[in-house]
Amino acid sequence: MSVRLRRIMSFMLLSALLVNTFAQSVIAANDALNCRLMIHEIDEVEPKITKRGRLFRLSKHNGIATCGDGRLLQVQIMQTELHIDRIAYLSGFGVYSFESGDTLTVKFRGADESSGTVINYTIIAGSGAYDMATGSGAVRSINGPWTDTKMFELTMVVHQQ
Repeated sequence: MSVRLRRIMSFMLLSALLVNTFAQSVIAANDALNCRLMIHEIDEVEPKITKRGRLFRLSKHNGIATCGDGRLLQVQIMQTELHIDRIAYLSGFGVYSFESGDTLTVKFRGADESSGTVINYTIIAGSGAYDMATGSGAVRSINGPWTDTKMFELTMVVHQQ
């Protein structure tokens, strides 16, 4: 074999190994969170009635999420609600803090109606192990034993860069 051919084959082998290593690290960098979330409203700005007679609220919530893999998360949420007829349209931001100090910041939109609450999340930032993270998820309300604490099933897929 010529020297040139050996170099080309070595380069191809090295490239294949690097691509394989990168692909495995990308696959390993996805993190699926399946948690039970409990939140409690801790503060609200006085609700306002819009010119069209609709109720607008801004509120802050704190809570805890327990994940199926044993991780605990502290949750802080700022949300707006716009009530139209019997539906509250929700949007806002949330910060999920892990015990390790790592965080995920999300933005969300959803609706609270008589059939329950469904909210869709988009991960917009992260810190620590989740630096540069992206992803999405959803929460769905579930019945809980308390009237002042809301319970949800949280699913989120985190993609790390």
